[in-house]
Amino acid sequence: MLKKEKDELLKEAEARFNSLTEQEKEELFKKFNKGMFFSPEIQKDIVIGELFYQICAEKGIDPDKFNILNT
Repeated sequence: MLKKEKDELLKEAEARFNSLTEQEKEELFKKFNKGMFFSPEIQKDIVIGELFYQICAEKGIDPDKFNILNT
């Protein structure tokens, strides 16, 4: 059940990412990368991860409940 919910939220985050302009993606990445260099794939993952947390906050979902899936 948790995996399905997390997958749906990640799909929503990826859809939101794909709807951003290149400039918006770059601005979000700069906001969250903490001045480090990452490949474009890692940059995308960072932004999608941040969008995932934003979506959870918007929906009142505690993202920590998904941590059990990462163990």
